[in-house]
Amino acid sequence: MRKFITILLCLSMLFLSVAATGCANSGDRNNEKIDTTLDHLKGLDFEEAEVNIVYVEGGNGEFTKRSLGLDPDDDTGDSVDQAVLKRNSEVESMLQVTLVPQSGAEHFDGLTAAISSSLASSSGEYDIIAGYQYFDIGIASKGWLLNLNNLANYDADYLRLDEDYWSQSYNEGLSYNENTYWVTGDIALRFLGGMYCTFVNGDLYEAILQKTYGHIYDLVREGKWTLDMLLEMMELVYKDSDGDTETSENDRLGFVLETSMDPIDGMAFGSQIQWTQRTEDGINLVLRNNRTISFGEKMSKILASRSFYAPAGDDSHNQMALFSSGNVMFTVASVFQAEVHLMEMDNYYVIPVPKLDENQAGYASGIHDGCTIFGIPYDAEDVAKSAATLEALAALSKKYVTPEYYDSALKYRYTRDNEAAEMIDIMRDAAYTDFAAAWSKDINDIAHFFRDHSSRLGRVSSILQANYSKWNSSLETLLVALETYGIE
Repeated sequence: MRKFITILLCLSMLFLSVAATGCANSGDRNNEKIDTTLDHLKGLDFEEAEVNIVYVEGGNGEFTKRSLGLDPDDDTGDSVDQAVLKRNSEVESMLQVTLVPQSGAEHFDGLTAAISSSLASSSGEYDIIAGYQYFDIGIASKGWLLNLNNLANYDADYLRLDEDYWSQSYNEGLSYNENTYWVTGDIALRFLGGMYCTFVNGDLYEAILQKTYGHIYDLVREGKWTLDMLLEMMELVYKDSDGDTETSENDRLGFVLETSMDPIDGMAFGSQIQWTQRTEDGINLVLRNNRTISFGEKMSKILASRSFYAPAGDDSHNQMALFSSGNVMFTVASVFQAEVHLMEMDNYYVIPVPKLDENQAGYASGIHDGCTIFGIPYDAEDVAKSAATLEALAALSKKYVTPEYYDSALKYRYTRDNEAAEMIDIMRDAAYTDFAAAWSKDINDIAHFFRDHSSRLGRVSSILQANYSKWNSSLETLLVALETYGIE
């Protein structure tokens, strides 16, 4: 037996060595492509000008601040932070600029006011805005941002938004017609880590469910990880541990979720709920459809199950604390919650959010609405400087930061499991947003519909009907604003 184990370990080391070599070769080719992509920036010289990047931090860790770079004199030694600093140094050297990230507000709902004050003074104080999607996306509808598709009008055509370091699917959801005011992608740790996923307790799954269902990753690969499968599994796990006949956090639970908070939005994205549809005439509201009704019915059954428990809403902290205690099989939250809450948990899996049903074509990943989005204010001192810097930061994030945060940190350090890399790839490839969901604050919080009505999802059709008029009115107002105030 010992000989067999030794042979197995040797084979495993050989496999990892070959895989690492393959990944290195692939990484080298990717880096060469990025270097070539940036040829259009080489030779630019902004004479050591400062690039002021105003940002606001979200919750659950300083991910926006880390995305932009810490003070080099305050190097944490963390590999991700070091990668950001290396990226920044190369951007500064390439363009002859000095990057100056600066906090624009103490709380994540305060940046819009700071931008308004800056624009009112005509100071050209900020070169790039790094906003909190939910609170700040409306800056574009006020006419405060440049259309990033028309930077040639400013002799600043430096953004290559079709490159893979920008998220085409997500940025398309943010855009209106041919107008792109906000973009995100590898430049934002809140994009990479903001993907909603399902966390699975490895010990409980292996002890209770694996004999019947096989490896959880195989279920995902076969397209069988659905809301129905979630309900079936969670009910097999439940145990009334304290014997009081009531479901509580003292029991062995199948699924926990703060239903009044954003994770339930992530479950809607996972079922490919469609809020709007783009047509030649514009953007139309389509949330009231059979898919939404089916999602509501399935979620209603899940939330009514004795194996489900909803802790008080606290930005996912309560549900993650319960999950990390080891007595819960499933929870749904953003991937970055692993870094915040699961560093001491030895055995857990990360898989996509369940599909609506097996007929759904692939998995889908929503992104937490605090995703960092980037734009250029219309009064930027030098639009060419802003655009070139934004492009260089994005491309070199793909080269330096993503391999550390995504390949090393997310896939391996935070997940404990090499095979989880494939699962996170599936989620990242399926990341998207919907126009109305992205612009939710300007459309009567339409993206919060499922959390606001979590106790009544079995009657989702009538509740949708009651809200449609106000949503349509707000959507029309928003589209008019974008058409009227959009900066070409």
